[in-house]
Amino acid sequence: MRELSGVGIRGEAEFFRRVNNRTLTRQKRIRTIQVRGLHVVLILMVLGMGAMLAWRAADFLFTWKRLDVQSFHLVNPPHYERERVHQMVKRYRGNILVLDFHDLRRELMQLREVRSVSLTRRLPSTVEVNFELRTPVFQFDRNGQHMIIDRDGVVLEQSREPQSGLITVRHLNESDLPRLTPYLAELETVRDQVEYVGMDSFHRVVIKWRGLPELVYPPARDLLLRLREYTQWKSRLGLHRDIRYVDLRFENRFYFAYRQEA
Repeated sequence: MRELSGVGIRGEAEFFRRVNNRTLTRQKRIRTIQVRGLHVVLILMVLGMGAMLAWRAADFLFTWKRLDVQSFHLVNPPHYERERVHQMVKRYRGNILVLDFHDLRRELMQLREVRSVSLTRRLPSTVEVNFELRTPVFQFDRNGQHMIIDRDGVVLEQSREPQSGLITVRHLNESDLPRLTPYLAELETVRDQVEYVGMDSFHRVVIKWRGLPELVYPPARDLLLRLREYTQWKSRLGLHRDIRYVDLRFENRFYFAYRQEA
């Protein structure tokens, strides 16, 4: 009987222990859920307060008069269309943080003289506009108007007076300008010595140098070297007759022709 009684007591104790463990586990789960719920509520409150503060800060920045655009700093501005640039940028005002750079850049890129442009915000109220410009190289004389043109054939400006430092082009269309590309690197270093560049009746490139009466058919490379060799050779031989042209396109030799005497 004592053994049966001991077994019964141990069974009841084990039963109550299991029930108690289940109760404790359930209570722990409830407390965990409550704590996690409280954490979620706190996090949502913090996020809400952060969002509200961010919205108020953004609203303050976007309406703060100190951030309104006051000036445009133009770096390397166009020479021929400077006034047009000033008229363009004057239309762009308001808060510097929301200024539409895309539209402004698109407008500035429509200027013939502009190759590329970059825009930078200089807080609190200045926009820096940095231009990369096309370089004028040629000028055409068209009915008393001088067309200022870059190496790509883009007309940059029209002028009544010839511009110094540019290569004058005659008897040549804008579409033929790429044919001058092989000579540009050397011609640009001696612009002031070139009277004009053009084409003959057979569409061959010719160059007229200042101080040299004959026309020159240039080689595809080493133009200045070949020209110097020719003038030295001409001086040594004492050629005094009126030479009409000299052809420098062939290596190690020169071809030239005299003007026909009347």
